[in-house]
Amino acid sequence: MTESLKIAVACQAAAKDSPSHTDSGADIACALRNLPMTVITPAKNPYIDKDSDWVFPDTAKGIEHAVNSGADCIWLNTCLTADHPITTWLNRGIRVVGQHPMLSGMYNDKWNTLLLLKDNDIPVPEAELLPYDAFRNYNKKLRYPLVAKAIRGHHRDTIAIIRNKEDFQEALTKMFDVDRHGTAVLLESFLPGEEIAVTIMPAGTYNIAGKTVVQESPWHLPGVKRLDHHNSISPETNPATILQDNKVLNDKEENTMQVQAAYQHCEAAARLVGIRAPIQIDCRADATGTFTLIDLNMQPALPGPSRFHRRNMESLTGIAAAKIGWTYPELLENILAQNWGL
Repeated sequence: MTESLKIAVACQAAAKDSPSHTDSGADIACALRNLPMTVITPAKNPYIDKDSDWVFPDTAKGIEHAVNSGADCIWLNTCLTADHPITTWLNRGIRVVGQHPMLSGMYNDKWNTLLLLKDNDIPVPEAELLPYDAFRNYNKKLRYPLVAKAIRGHHRDTIAIIRNKEDFQEALTKMFDVDRHGTAVLLESFLPGEEIAVTIMPAGTYNIAGKTVVQESPWHLPGVKRLDHHNSISPETNPATILQDNKVLNDKEENTMQVQAAYQHCEAAARLVGIRAPIQIDCRADATGTFTLIDLNMQPALPGPSRFHRRNMESLTGIAAAKIGWTYPELLENILAQNWGL
């Protein structure tokens, strides 16, 4: 039962050029406390508009602080790796909301994930991995346009449209000049069609429209159409304008053969990567309208309107959840119900 849990939200410790998601973490903590749930916070009486009062850093010391303060369940609002400090506490009986660190670290690598999906007959773009050493002497004839992606990361500066040789040199030089993008770049064929974001929820027991629903395997929320493309690329999600930039699919759109096939492929992908919390999969249509999976995000952010100064905040998952009748607190409560431990 979630009512007996003592929950703390952990967010990525602030790092250069990397968001910490403390704002969405504070939204989560505040919403859970208002349900009401028992939420452990660093500050005894957190200020509503001070994010750091609500969340713990996801460092070894930060998680230890949360546990010593009484938390027995850590909500992981952060990017996970196999050696993440939470693994120590999983082995000590602490429960978590989030992905398995080892699996998350593995499938945050876009190239590894693309190969896994391709090997299991899930449609992905044609792609190749371009290491830095090969880029310096690259003379292969390319078919433009292309999409260049950093192997890890889901921020706007980790992706670029390549329309000609000049774009190729400029964009990849910029990517390789930023250390956090790694030593290789993914080159994918460009897909010209519509783009949708699909949230996949893990198997588990849920409350939907007042009824208990048992989902035996990963299942999809309604897809969300991405509207505000910049240079043919979906912009980095802005929680303050997300309702204007995106629109949930209506029933007619959802029932098309193409969208239903995309849902099936997204659910199959979620089974392959072993999800234990929501993931977001971006799908884009080719010239025939057939959707291809172009990105799998193991840790989508979940900002929401739980605090007075953030009443216009939303997420793609929140937009999708609203169509099945979930408010932001109800979405979080259903995610919390899927907490797990070793």
